[in-house]
Amino acid sequence: MDVYRSCWMDDELEMFGDAARRFVQNEIVPNDARWREQKLIDRDLWNKAGEVGLLCTDIPDEYGGVGGDARHEAVVALEMGRHGISSFGHVVHSILAHYVLNYGTEQQKQSWVERDGDWFLSMNANAPAKPLNPSLNRKKPRRKRW
Repeated sequence: MDVYRSCWMDDELEMFGDAARRFVQNEIVPNDARWREQKLIDRDLWNKAGEVGLLCTDIPDEYGGVGGDARHEAVVALEMGRHGISSFGHVVHSILAHYVLNYGTEQQKQSWVERDGDWFLSMNANAPAKPLNPSLNRKKPRRKRW
């Protein structure tokens, strides 16, 4: 019986997935519980992930990315999910890199987006001053009439 293979998967992505799987098994899984407890991932993991090409996989190589596409990001996320890993947070890193790629100046793109782990992109998502409360919505739902 053959193992299921997504229609978007190809041989190059399979090799990339094998590398990602080995990295997750060797570098992330053994440390995941500790990182969750300390609420911080060791900085050297980011550097290692960048060295093996697991950061900014769908960012063009001229801006320091791997030069892949969304499928490469999906493969990394898939390998993390197979092991129940959520501590790494590579997706946030990738999302933020896209903000710089899409809205940054050329100088920002050249200097801020790097996959080697030496630069960390971060953002501050501020919560509203008052929590949203759906019960404050004074509109009543309209009844659907058939």
